[in-house]
Amino acid sequence: MHGFRLKYDKWLHDSPLVTKGVTSAILFGVGDRIAQRIEGSETDGNGDKDDSADRHGIKRTARMVLWGGVLFAPIGHAWYNFLEKAVRGTTRAAVAKKIAADQLLFSPPLSLTFFTYAGVSEGKPLREAVETAVAKLPPTLAVNWTVWPLVHVCTFGFVPLEYRILFINLMRRIGELYHFWLHEAPLLTKIITAATLFGTGDRIAQRLEAKVLPHSPFEEGIWGEQPPHNEKADERSRLVSASTARTLRMMIWGGLFAAPIMHHWFHLIERAIPGTGKLVVAKKVAADMLIIAPGTSLAFFTVTKTMEGEPVRDAFAVAKAKLPPTLLADYMLWPAANAIIFGVVPLHYRTPLTHCVSLVWSTFLSEMASHEPLRLTAPWGSDQLL
Repeated sequence: MHGFRLKYDKWLHDSPLVTKGVTSAILFGVGDRIAQRIEGSETDGNGDKDDSADRHGIKRTARMVLWGGVLFAPIGHAWYNFLEKAVRGTTRAAVAKKIAADQLLFSPPLSLTFFTYAGVSEGKPLREAVETAVAKLPPTLAVNWTVWPLVHVCTFGFVPLEYRILFINLMRRIGELYHFWLHEAPLLTKIITAATLFGTGDRIAQRLEAKVLPHSPFEEGIWGEQPPHNEKADERSRLVSASTARTLRMMIWGGLFAAPIMHHWFHLIERAIPGTGKLVVAKKVAADMLIIAPGTSLAFFTVTKTMEGEPVRDAFAVAKAKLPPTLLADYMLWPAANAIIFGVVPLHYRTPLTHCVSLVWSTFLSEMASHEPLRLTAPWGSDQLL
């Protein structure tokens, strides 16, 4: 493996564009084979079969290989080199600027170009291909703007310039594998996704709390604080540290409670209020905010406090006390987020996408669950009790 890495580095140095083209062609071809396996028994987001008799087979894979190697690789090579020259460095500000430029300037035209190319290469008239591309753009951008900013923190913050095309291609293939498992085992995939993101949100919350209270005897004794001697002894006597136990509680909530609840909720509300019209979306958002948000907020605080060892009655009393500020934060963010989720995101993606959006929300929930008095420091919302 090390020998191949050295050879690949040499190829990148000697023929960067050719190497990236070959790499992209191979990975787009592999990704298409995965996608075709998924689509063999799948319908589109409206319940209809996909739109071409030639959607499957080696011809489509050849078209994807051509796109990856001849179109995407040169375009991406030129764009990422330009972006690195325009915004230099890997500071937080520089990374944020690169992500914003990529998502606002590069992602929309690239998506339109891809869908137009796909339609024309399947034999559609150019006008029809463009119309199809325009129709597919909103849900595509909804997914892109949820997932890719997180990925691009690594792309622009840690990955060397010459490896960015490779890294992005690999992330796309991982996304296709995720889609495959979302189709094959939807609930299990959503459970693992939720547990991972809630755990991540808690670790972020603990880091933020440590920075806010750098000289205080932080209750969890993490991130470098020095708790009293008796707390250190108590930590050593535990199977896991207090900070790890807190993270595990968040993961249990996310995986075993939030994901199943929201999986079934999204299917229920889609059956009860089908469609994506403006009035329909408004009804779904209202139902979500008035029914699921209060219920899951109460359940979250009750379950997590019970896992901490509180009696159920006391845990529920804490949950009721924390509900108003939690819903205030919830109603500042989630109506707008849910308008996008219900309006343009396909049903099978709604739960995982909501989990991605609510990474910030799970961070807020973790802090709310662990601290008194309540400190509402940011307008972070709720449906991620999903």
